[in-house]
Amino acid sequence: MRRFNIFQITPLALFLTTANGVAWADIPVTTDTELDGTSVYDRYVVSNGATLIGDGASLESVDLDIGHLVLSGGSVSGGAGIDTAAGSSVSLDGVDVDGTNTALNLIGSNAQIANSNLIGGAIGVAVGKGAIVIDQSTVHGDTLFGLLLNEATAVVRNSDISGQESGITAFKSDPLIGRNELLLDNSKVTGMDGAAIRVGYLGAGHDGADIDIVIRNGTELFGKDGLLIKVDNQARAGVTVLGSALVGDMAVDSTSTLALNLGQGSSLTGNVLAEPGANASLSMTDGAQFKGRLENVDDVSIANAAVWTLTQDTRQENLTLSDGIVKLGEGAGYHQLTVNHLSGTGQFDLRTDLGTGQTDFVDVTGSSSGSYRLNVASSGQNASFERIDVARTSDGGAQFSLLNGQVDLGAWSYGLATDDGKTWYLNGSQATISPGAASALALYNTASTVWHGEVTSLRGRMGELRYNPGAAGGWVRAYGNKFNVDTSEGVGYRQTQRGFSLGADTPLPWGDGQWLAGAMVGTSVSNLDLQRGTQAEVKSYYVGAYATWLDADSGYYLDTTAKLNRFRNSADVAMSDGTRAKGTFDNLGVGLTVEAGRHIRLPDGWFVEPYGQLAGLVVQGRSFELDNGLQADGERQRSLVGKVGATVGRTYALAQGRSVQPYVRTALAHEFARGAEVDVNGVSFNNDHSGSRIELGTGVAVSLGARLSLNADLDYAHGERINQPWGVNAAVRYAW
Repeated sequence: MRRFNIFQITPLALFLTTANGVAWADIPVTTDTELDGTSVYDRYVVSNGATLIGDGASLESVDLDIGHLVLSGGSVSGGAGIDTAAGSSVSLDGVDVDGTNTALNLIGSNAQIANSNLIGGAIGVAVGKGAIVIDQSTVHGDTLFGLLLNEATAVVRNSDISGQESGITAFKSDPLIGRNELLLDNSKVTGMDGAAIRVGYLGAGHDGADIDIVIRNGTELFGKDGLLIKVDNQARAGVTVLGSALVGDMAVDSTSTLALNLGQGSSLTGNVLAEPGANASLSMTDGAQFKGRLENVDDVSIANAAVWTLTQDTRQENLTLSDGIVKLGEGAGYHQLTVNHLSGTGQFDLRTDLGTGQTDFVDVTGSSSGSYRLNVASSGQNASFERIDVARTSDGGAQFSLLNGQVDLGAWSYGLATDDGKTWYLNGSQATISPGAASALALYNTASTVWHGEVTSLRGRMGELRYNPGAAGGWVRAYGNKFNVDTSEGVGYRQTQRGFSLGADTPLPWGDGQWLAGAMVGTSVSNLDLQRGTQAEVKSYYVGAYATWLDADSGYYLDTTAKLNRFRNSADVAMSDGTRAKGTFDNLGVGLTVEAGRHIRLPDGWFVEPYGQLAGLVVQGRSFELDNGLQADGERQRSLVGKVGATVGRTYALAQGRSVQPYVRTALAHEFARGAEVDVNGVSFNNDHSGSRIELGTGVAVSLGARLSLNADLDYAHGERINQPWGVNAAVRYAW
């Protein structure tokens, strides 16, 4: 029988000659033949284009000389395994194959392997000038390789490949032999005494192996001493990793080439070690991660949010970024990245200790171009410094800026500066309030706007009470407010409040019979929106009591409200480095409002109602800490708002005892309290929001009969510290 030995490797000649060097009696198959579990256990030789089909058959070995083998179940064991000549094909499903030397020797042929186990005394599967698909199977070589490729195409899915010297080896037996192609999909490859994948030398005269490898979908590689891929003896390997997490090293000798591509969220934790003279490159994209050391890898390109994390001081010849990230380290110890040629756009993540001046550093010694963000890690701790250099270029070609324009350290944020366009440094002489400090100031300040927003909504009760001045009843009110606040420290925030109250009241049996007393409960939620994505929330829960004196004849009234609040405060701070810091605290507040005025009736249902109001609040001082270490301590907060104004409206009588009363209101309000001191990491801030504002409003009170009345208000205010773009509340009262 004619046999093609394209491997031509002296150490392997024993395994790749006819019948793998073992002589057996042959059962010739020259026409299509079917076998089953009762068939003769022997060596079958298939030729003349015939097909040998087995269903549960047990065979000693199979030799294909332009023949085809289709086995389902059963085994091939005890002999030379399966050996093919060019022009043949193999299909195995659920078959156990073991060979004295090679389980499957595929030359110039194609194979489909599924749900099978192939174990060779030396090599599991050898493929030369052919193609193989391995799915849900195990392939093992006891003394050499699990899978041997020579100008072959191999697709390995959901399978386990292992070998003593290497899991997979690709080589070149002839200078005219072409490239290998290997796809590993959700599979495992193990080299027990060597690399998981070896690309290169197998004997004299077999230099220059060439292969393209795709590793994807959670494929794992394991090699001795963590060696994943070894490329040597004038070999070339193009390796693409997609959606897989590899841990270990890749090695390239001085005569070889490695083009490593990491993409689609893949990761490599380890080192790429090339000898001097090697041609090695690393390309990363689409969120890929590499953490480790590069040696003699001249070209590195990082794109689309891929991240290279350094583990030591590093020198890099060429570095190109396209929205890629270089992270100069993690944990303890600071690193310097020295680059000869830098180009593109991207980001460098740095760690800096402003207290000691220690920092990661980017140094470009040759040419530089492009623009880069410096992401300096934020901290909740304060520090005092004048200048810390973080980047330098020899030619001034590259431009640097801080991510989000600043770095946050404790109570302050700092900017980046340069004197000559070459050296870039953190400038300690210019500082602004940090997001963490701003969130603390806002939370300590917000209780007063929360409380006043709740109290203002209750004023609409006066319109309801006029319809039933002496009747007991219950009511419910929903409200919402928007405040834009600016404190004396320049901390601005937007507050959106929503809530509801419900209560009941009854006439008092003593006095002149014109007193009404009641109780209420309610809750509100205020969301605070600060700069750069920092947010805070205040949940308020309250109980209160009120008393109203209303003289129907003269129109004079007196309205008092006392309210006890519990505030639950939380901060979610967006730091300049992209991290978030959180903290919470609770405190109590108690307040009292007193309003006096007169309802003056005018002809044709018109009325005017001048009034004055005084509202006071005291909020408990508390300390709290963000989880990044920033500490804040706020004094007891006070608010005292005086207000004078007037309401003008008209009552329209409707049929069946119903009426509607639209009105407009204007007032001048002034906050007398000067605020309180807030200490952030030992830095004192005056949380002052005192000042005047003009308030405008409109509303309507509707009587739907003797028992049911409705009320709705729209409010607007503009002032020195507090603006209210809108406020809305609506209520219903039922008298019984």
